[in-house]
Amino acid sequence: MDAGDEAQAHAERARGDVLAGHGGRFRPPCLEFCHDCGDRIEDARRQALVEVGVTRCISCQQVAERRR
Repeated sequence: MDAGDEAQAHAERARGDVLAGHGGRFRPPCLEFCHDCGDRIEDARRQALVEVGVTRCISCQQVAERRR
């Protein structure tokens, strides 16, 4: 195991510890304004994606998905 592997393992353990400390209450962010363009994200979109989180408006999300 090299230094990079050790750092990755440490980061994964730390993330697990943080999530465990939330007692299963961790939820991804649901932003009110798009991270990319700053426009307001529609309430219906934010409510529909509350479990997985939303950081972009529909237009910016479509652009991001096309780039993948």
